[in-house]
Amino acid sequence: WSSDVCSSDLGVVREASAPERLALVWGGEEVTAAVDHLTGAGLITLVVEPRETPDMVEMAGSPALMLVSVDVLDDEAVGALTDVRRQSPHTRVVLLAGDGSASAGLLKALRLGLSEVLDPRDAAAIEALVASDPARGSAERVLAIGAHPDDVEIGCGATLLEHRRS
Repeated sequence: WSSDVCSSDLGVVREASAPERLALVWGGEEVTAAVDHLTGAGLITLVVEPRETPDMVEMAGSPALMLVSVDVLDDEAVGALTDVRRQSPHTRVVLLAGDGSASAGLLKALRLGLSEVLDPRDAAAIEALVASDPARGSAERVLAIGAHPDDVEIGCGATLLEHRRS
């Protein structure tokens, strides 16, 4: 992957030859270990404020992953997250919540439809998150469409299982 930034009469122009593996993180010191793991896995990892995020997405493109500390989910952050999800519907959003996390933040996240939760201090869970990231290129998706109920399962169920196995 490569990207170039050049100057023009219109200002700074950013051109990317392919999507970058960008991860945006909302939080404070509690996210340091997660940021280190994401960076070590080859993601371009940026710790940003919620209010900066929509502009960042507009400039840099859709992030592959967003880690959101539930402790920063106030009304402004919820609005920013809603904007990002509208701009980038395929961005995977994972909540960071530990033992002392605010329950109000978890409740707001659930109301937004976010249910994937990760403890930012759990190194094994962070490693598993990075390993399961579809943006890594190791995952292939297959879509099967049938005209009637059970057509897909009956007609190509074994083929779909073989795709999953491989």
